[in-house]
Amino acid sequence: MSLWTIFRSPLMFGGDLPSSDPFILNMLTHEEILYVLKNSKNNRLLLSENDRKIWIADDTESPDKCAAIFCMTDDQPIDESLGFYNSPFITHKHGEQSTEIQDNECVEHTEGATVQFHVFKEHPSGSEPRDSLKIDLDFDKLGLKGACHVRDL
Repeated sequence: MSLWTIFRSPLMFGGDLPSSDPFILNMLTHEEILYVLKNSKNNRLLLSENDRKIWIADDTESPDKCAAIFCMTDDQPIDESLGFYNSPFITHKHGEQSTEIQDNECVEHTEGATVQFHVFKEHPSGSEPRDSLKIDLDFDKLGLKGACHVRDL
């Protein structure tokens, strides 16, 4: 959720809202999350270092900054052999197909998308990522001066 919020991506929900659990409802109605989504500007990647990525944005209503810190230690490729089900590649083609000659080669263009689905009964990279991790940050190095109030949304 933090990633989509700091990107200022449209907040969309594809589920049955009346039967959603309190965790989902809180996420969709959380005042601070909605505030960052609506009142931030200059949203940008500030730091990409080893297993850490930090996005920062300016608050349009104050001199404050909004930051989202991501730990990428569990960014492992999935092992498809652990899949309970692996679909074949599914391609949806629409529109017109066209063929043209480029550099003496025939190139075919099709509008559409290709997707593959995987269903796992265990974590797809083998072991589950940790629930929490200590991340040391140097606020001066990040250009943040003065007192900081950090909240985990």
